[in-house]
Amino acid sequence: MGYRFYYDESSHSESITEKTLNAENFYDNFITVIVGWNETYESTLETKYLTFEEKYKSRKAGNPPELKSSAIKICDVVNGFASIKNRELTNLIEDYLSIFDEKVYVCISFTNKIEFLVNQIIDSYDNVFGIDEEALKYTLVKALRTYKPQNVIAQLYKDPSSVVDSIKVFLEERIRINEENVEMGLNESYTFTVETNAPSVTFMSTDESVLTVDENGTVTPKSTGEASVACDTGKGVTAWCDFKICSEAKEIKLNRSSLDLGSEEYYTFRSFVDADAAAFKRVYSSDNENVMKIDSVTGYATAIGAGKATISCTLANGLSDSCEVTVYRMAQGLTLNESSVTLALGDSFDFDSHVAGGGFAYIRVYHSLDESVVSIAPGGGIATAVGEGETQIYCELINGVRAYADVKVLPASERIKLSNAPSLMQVGEKARFRVDGNTAVNNANITVNSVNGLVRATEQGSDFIELTGIRQGVDTVTVTTYNGLSASFNVTVDGSCATLIDVSTWQGSIDFDKVKKSGIDYVILRAGYGRELDQIDNRFVENYEKAKAAGLKVGAYWFSYSESVDEAFKEAEACLYCLGGRKLDMPLYYDLEIDSVMERMTKSEYTQMALNFCSVIESAGYRPGIYSSVSVYQTKLDHSRLLRDGISVWNAHWSERCTIECDVWQYSENGSVSGIYGDVDMNLIYNLDVVE
Repeated sequence: MGYRFYYDESSHSESITEKTLNAENFYDNFITVIVGWNETYESTLETKYLTFEEKYKSRKAGNPPELKSSAIKICDVVNGFASIKNRELTNLIEDYLSIFDEKVYVCISFTNKIEFLVNQIIDSYDNVFGIDEEALKYTLVKALRTYKPQNVIAQLYKDPSSVVDSIKVFLEERIRINEENVEMGLNESYTFTVETNAPSVTFMSTDESVLTVDENGTVTPKSTGEASVACDTGKGVTAWCDFKICSEAKEIKLNRSSLDLGSEEYYTFRSFVDADAAAFKRVYSSDNENVMKIDSVTGYATAIGAGKATISCTLANGLSDSCEVTVYRMAQGLTLNESSVTLALGDSFDFDSHVAGGGFAYIRVYHSLDESVVSIAPGGGIATAVGEGETQIYCELINGVRAYADVKVLPASERIKLSNAPSLMQVGEKARFRVDGNTAVNNANITVNSVNGLVRATEQGSDFIELTGIRQGVDTVTVTTYNGLSASFNVTVDGSCATLIDVSTWQGSIDFDKVKKSGIDYVILRAGYGRELDQIDNRFVENYEKAKAAGLKVGAYWFSYSESVDEAFKEAEACLYCLGGRKLDMPLYYDLEIDSVMERMTKSEYTQMALNFCSVIESAGYRPGIYSSVSVYQTKLDHSRLLRDGISVWNAHWSERCTIECDVWQYSENGSVSGIYGDVDMNLIYNLDVVE
């Protein structure tokens, strides 16, 4: 059993002349059609067509005779096919279309003729870093379709080999013309430079309420709006320039605040002003041209030698913004994250490059030696398997240094199975498994979902998936390949191995590097106590800076001496003052443990005091939490209310096991940790969602 397919295209029989190329419809859609059907259906289809042909045999013409419809002009279908007045023609079309049913395959392509030609030109060029090939095609097609440059159209007929040069000249001219249209701020001025052999010229503004122009061609804005300036030679030759006058810029920002480059690399800076404002005059400069040179108008910068330079862009009103640039020795070596990859058809792999042997490289361009097997994004390194076979991809620096990887593409897998899928984990535990198939399966592209979010895929490679336990409970994990194959397994998360310590001034000077090396990844620091602004823990700033530098995740707590519901507001303000805006990786906990206060308050009052503190620190951008003992949660705090309001619960219960629902369990006050002298509180995290 086979299929038959037939191809046709519009205008294929026309002789292409220069007149054809210059005709208006040359820019209209170029239509191609492919129709096909199963061979077993051909006799039925032939009968239907012959019946149709017999009905309209009077329309046959030519030698040999062909059945043709009348031409439909654009003006005939202004309001769609319903506006066609020739009913015989519409009947013919309707009867013809009735021949087709779901057993006939039809593919129709509408391609602009200019687009077709541009595609042919661009497809013969290699990708260049920083240029989106599809965007380039779109830009060229739109420009040629809009302006219809006759010199370019003529070259298509006379000398196709010079079309690229003609397009280049045309685009350069359009850029020059576009620059004659000026958008500027109210505070700026503009003076024309006129090239003419006329003895004199005169200038005129079309709207002097928007701008004026003097005899020397200097334009002065008067108000926001649009106006044009005419330059007249007095001999029938006039040049025009359109102006848009906007508000004066109050702010300017560069597209980068810092940048690292290798010597000889390049970068184009862009600047942006505030909305509804404009700045025509923008001057780019470098304070060290031995390190980086920059074109003062375009912002195109080139790294010259190793060192530091500040790139600035300054407006006419003195506003400026800058970018700190560090230029390193250009890298002389390069490696890829994989030297050999096997992919299934349709799958993808993200190649990453690393400088070897010192130096630096910002511009890294990826290529495929055979794009019929593997296509790769030039600037991103994502390789996609598009055809079975073997090839190489490589990453190249601007100095020609390359790194290669072998890529083998196999047929797409038809089934998958799981290897080493975990069934029991703890919070904080990491477990690796893999997905295999009857052909290659790239585990890096597997989608991993858990029903309850109790486990999470935290790392994936070509041959593994790493899960981390997040919260306790039973969950179902489903893995899905790029082509829709899936498999599932159940996992129970019970207990925790995510150890946390909490410290204050009482622990003295702490060596957090030793703490980190001992296996501790989390710490909660006492920020201070009470309601006064000076009641900061005298080790808090030191502990915060050292813990962050060592790579620990940091939270904080504030010890409460509040004796009333409203006093909690003051303690919250004091806490925020002492934090000084420092970023926390975990919640900010309110430490409630003064017995005399609990005794004087009802459960409702004590809970409200806790909520008051939490509301203030949450409004400041911190995640709120409460620290107290298990007995307090059971008698003096509305534990369920705290959980319902999304407030993190830190439970102190020095016992063999935790007996209430909480995010953090403090299980001991006399732990021992390397880097800390004396006893330290020990905790386990039961909900890693509290950690950013």
